[in-house]
Amino acid sequence: MNNIINTRLFFGLLLAPIVYILIWTIPLVEHTAFMKWLAWNTLFAYINFAILGYVAHLLLSKYNLSKLWQYIVVMFAVTFLVKFFLSVFFTSNYESLYYSRTQVVENGDILLSSYLWLLKEAMLSGISSALAITVFWFIAIFSPCGSKNA
Repeated sequence: MNNIINTRLFFGLLLAPIVYILIWTIPLVEHTAFMKWLAWNTLFAYINFAILGYVAHLLLSKYNLSKLWQYIVVMFAVTFLVKFFLSVFFTSNYESLYYSRTQVVENGDILLSSYLWLLKEAMLSGISSALAITVFWFIAIFSPCGSKNA
């Protein structure tokens, strides 16, 4: 029984980050450095899932949560908060900053439109993490017909 659980966890951890790889890499298909981006995206997808998934796991196990919607909500919240606060922290260190020809920091202050942009980016990151944890949940946690093999 433990062997089945360990195998399912291994495959869940192996396959769930593929969601990140697809989301991050598909827009770059015609890029001349596609293989380089694919390699970097693969590396960071596994690092990202390991760190965010571990934080989510700590919260889920602390409160003894195991349903799919709980996994999705916790992973979304963890990713959203980490992405938003890290983005604000790193953006706030500039005197003036432009992103995609749009000014996001002026005179050392983050503009209101920049906060909205950071919120949108954090939400998109949260959604991609929610999709990844859904894949993980179906592989590693879900037990069909009420069987207790995970």
